[in-house]
Amino acid sequence: MTTVRISPAAALDIPALKDAVTALDADPTVERVILGDDHVTGQSAVVLAAWLAPQTTRIALVPEVPVTNTEPFHAATTTATLDHLTAFTGPARAGWAPTVQTGEVGRRDAALVGLRPPAEPASAWEHAVDVDTAVSALWGSWDPDAEIRDTVTARFIDRDKVRYTETTGTDAAGETFTVKGPSIVPRSPQGDLTTVITVDGQESLSAASRIADVVVLRRGDGSVTVGEVLEKLGTPDRSDSASPDRYVPVLLEVDASGIVNSGVPELPEGVSGLAVEVDDLSTVRPLLDALASSTTGDTVAGHHR
Repeated sequence: MTTVRISPAAALDIPALKDAVTALDADPTVERVILGDDHVTGQSAVVLAAWLAPQTTRIALVPEVPVTNTEPFHAATTTATLDHLTAFTGPARAGWAPTVQTGEVGRRDAALVGLRPPAEPASAWEHAVDVDTAVSALWGSWDPDAEIRDTVTARFIDRDKVRYTETTGTDAAGETFTVKGPSIVPRSPQGDLTTVITVDGQESLSAASRIADVVVLRRGDGSVTVGEVLEKLGTPDRSDSASPDRYVPVLLEVDASGIVNSGVPELPEGVSGLAVEVDDLSTVRPLLDALASSTTGDTVAGHHR
């Protein structure tokens, strides 16, 4: 199945965003939509996903979450809340896509946070791995049956089923941080949300091999090849034996001349499906028509760790 990423600039058009996502929601060949968040446009992908949740019934909503200068506790509670929201209109289907802030965006963020040096890609992605560990611990700090909601005894929770957690890691500036729980949000319907990592360099590839459930390989300057990604993810460095799904993105041209005019490309051997970058929401419906004429969109089902 296909993953569609909507760029932050495209998501600025709120009415068009609603129309596009509801169209994607109605198409069974599209598994998930990633809502981009570049920390520049001012749109919070998590907030947009929360707004879209009650307007969709099937598609997975995966907001990008900038983690370099975001508290892990906030990342955990907002994404868990999103999962609860999606369950009101269908099966729980939230995910999250941690991203790092480096380069010019990283310098701006570092200045806003305080006297911190801007993050380098290697340290930023190592920090993202530690954030994922902390977020997962907070998600799991409530047992599935921790909520009692007994009006007779005036008990909302079983205290023995809400656990204290403490996770220590290293942030992108090299400083140690500790996140203590439990979460303030009850366990979400899925419990552990799908983690999507976009790979665009060796640093993100290393992180993806440890924490990703789904990997999007971004075609760019050739710093990472399909072969390198498949080789690395074939033996992922993680605590379980699951391998992430592999997705090769197809960057859709603004004028829709990519897939719309040229058709769906053949997948390289070992790659599971497509990730399509949408920079212009007017291309969504022509894109769906093009996907409908191809069998490529039906090649893979989602994976959850």
